[in-house]
Amino acid sequence: MIRGVIFDLDGVLIDSELHYLKRKIQFLSHYGIEWKPEMAYTYVGHRFSLQIPEIFPEKSEEELKDVMTYYWSIMHDPMDYCSIRMEGSDEVLHEFKKKGYRLAIGSLSTREKIDTVIRQNHWEDLFDATVSFNEVTKRKPDPEVYLKAMELLGLKPEECAVVEDSRVGIDAALASKACCIVRRENRYLCDQSGADIYIDSLWDLPKVIK
Repeated sequence: MIRGVIFDLDGVLIDSELHYLKRKIQFLSHYGIEWKPEMAYTYVGHRFSLQIPEIFPEKSEEELKDVMTYYWSIMHDPMDYCSIRMEGSDEVLHEFKKKGYRLAIGSLSTREKIDTVIRQNHWEDLFDATVSFNEVTKRKPDPEVYLKAMELLGLKPEECAVVEDSRVGIDAALASKACCIVRRENRYLCDQSGADIYIDSLWDLPKVIK
């Protein structure tokens, strides 16, 4: 029986992946790298900043510092997270909370970002636990972020559902032994195979978690 639901953040609760993708395209274009649709397989759902040294293996440490400075100047452009809230997220979260489900966020976003998203959307009273990049030592597809969320919820993997959208997130959810539910993404290429359950929008969640 499912007693807890753990949500990824980007691409699940907030519709941010497309916005970040556009900024990544701008960044790559600045360095003469042409964007190809299949690049989404590599860059969506990953911490892109950690991939930059692999993208520019020829650059020295000092040159990479300049590259990173430019990257963060683009990515740190403030975002109104309330305006890009995923359709149905607010209503579904409140519905699950009313029904007594324990709710968590398990994301490799920073603690500052998760707290900002929660504050801007007035979700402070909805989540029983949140786990960020700052509280784990391993990145997805390692399941640490989800296992830690389950620990904070006081639940076993078989009592939890994880809602994801990216390849590494799906692999992390499956490795955690929770039920993996995926919101289908049709706007850009991404490998979403292998999940336990698929939904077209968050509105469908209450239909599959009962």
